[in-house]
Amino acid sequence: MQTNPTAQRLFVPDGLREPEPITVLSHGKGQQSTALGYMLHYEPWVRERFAPGRLLTISADTGSEHKETREHVRYLEAFYTSVGEHWEHVTADKGYHTEKWRSLEHFYSSGERRRIGSKSFKRSCTWQLKLSPFYKRLEALLAEEYGVSHGRKRGLYEYVAMTGRRIRVLIGFSAEEAERRIDPDEKVRPFIRNCVERVYPLDELGMTREDCREYIRSKGHPAVAPSLCKFCPFKTPFDVYYQSVFEPEDYERWVEMEADKLFDWKDELPQEKNHGVFPGKVLPQVLDEARDEFGAMTAAKMHERRMSGHGVASRF
Repeated sequence: MQTNPTAQRLFVPDGLREPEPITVLSHGKGQQSTALGYMLHYEPWVRERFAPGRLLTISADTGSEHKETREHVRYLEAFYTSVGEHWEHVTADKGYHTEKWRSLEHFYSSGERRRIGSKSFKRSCTWQLKLSPFYKRLEALLAEEYGVSHGRKRGLYEYVAMTGRRIRVLIGFSAEEAERRIDPDEKVRPFIRNCVERVYPLDELGMTREDCREYIRSKGHPAVAPSLCKFCPFKTPFDVYYQSVFEPEDYERWVEMEADKLFDWKDELPQEKNHGVFPGKVLPQVLDEARDEFGAMTAAKMHERRMSGHGVASRF
């Protein structure tokens, strides 16, 4: 492991915390990470097994969350405040997002030629909007409270050198999502490999998404929707139809952004390579097909299908 030996210190300056084992819950604001956060609060054995030392909870804002997710963030802020536990929601105004990636919509709409997320393109939004701000804020917190350096992940290396152990990061993938886990032998950023211990408690405990939903209900908390961006290119046709029914303004904005991208690139790419969100189709075509398939569903049935999960599967 690469560490900075100069990070070792013999005393703790006034106003700083003594270096200690740290566990951080990477909170995605969806069903699984919400259930895991509640379990860490309500179940001492879960806390003891998975979160030794100090527990931090950090969530990063994509700037393109659905209304129900934004409401859930406010609920979580109130919950963590009421129980006196750490919680941070990192929004773009706090300086941990890049200017280019202030939000998914901002990324799509800025630049010389406008863009759109597509199933045909490599996924980069998870890193840019969730993981990068998460780790930047974590390093800044370590600098503020423990006195390590801040910038280019030096602080993470220094903190690991001071404590002699990697920082544990809890990730809320449920048991049926084991394929989302990155194998330790896969290529990852050096600072993650050297400074971070990724742990997947729900998978280790055999808890499914439905188990998470039931646990949330059992503790008297409101139901939580799966968390995904309003303009996520990895939505299913059902998700497109659901959005057109319950969030029509957001759907129309998505259609507009897709059309802008196709127009800006029409002279630069052959038509067969100028992709929208779904390869070979534009969103209104996807909606027409989805309406044929799901149009007979009641609002209640649509809501239950939405709450049961979705196909977005980032890996980390």
